[in-house]
Amino acid sequence: MNRGKPTVVRFPRIYLAPSEPEHRENDALTKPEEWNKEFLGGPPELFDIVGREQLIVLLEHALTFSSYVLDIGCGCLRGGRWIIPLLDKGHYCGLEPQPGMVSKGLRQFVDPNVVALKEPRFDHNDRFDFSVFGHKFTHFIARSIWSHASKPLIEKMLDGVAAWGEPNSVLLASFFRTWPLIRRDYRGNSWIGESHESQGVGVVAHDFKWIKRACQQRGLSASIMHRPRVGGQIWAVVRKGK
Repeated sequence: MNRGKPTVVRFPRIYLAPSEPEHRENDALTKPEEWNKEFLGGPPELFDIVGREQLIVLLEHALTFSSYVLDIGCGCLRGGRWIIPLLDKGHYCGLEPQPGMVSKGLRQFVDPNVVALKEPRFDHNDRFDFSVFGHKFTHFIARSIWSHASKPLIEKMLDGVAAWGEPNSVLLASFFRTWPLIRRDYRGNSWIGESHESQGVGVVAHDFKWIKRACQQRGLSASIMHRPRVGGQIWAVVRKGK
């Protein structure tokens, strides 16, 4: 990014007006009721709110132009479309096992000029293998991944953060917290909900005490972010080096 000139950041529009035929020709989704025709990673009425939420929590945790961000389970760029315009070229990476989701996001939700300028990078492995990008990250974000993932998968993600996070990096991960007799701690080994391998539905909850122990075993620390819930989920803040 050229520091010598003012930077103009173009944020995505919330809706595309029906009077814009050039976007219609690309099959852009223009209304929430149309968005639900294809899986978007969550309720269509929360699509815009959740996307902005991801940018907000990153900014609250020291996101800068030069930060390196790994969006874990980036889907159709619900959050990426807000984050990509702010970062230096090549500093946004997305991990998503469904290539079609990323293609849809790039086609429908991110300005092609922004993509050309910022050169976001993507990989489609389902192993939480962060090494494929070849550099370490200052920020990791995982919106609504732990709300479907098994504990072994969460542990794989934490291993990746420990190995590929910068010394003071942070992982922001949303999840459903357990409640006695209402929302029990998930002990299974399978992903619950729609994915590249499943057409099912559902969410899971995890005991935060277990999350803290799993982090401590890897030299990480975990705390709860105190902010209003969006979609019923809270944010875990996982830090390296503290």
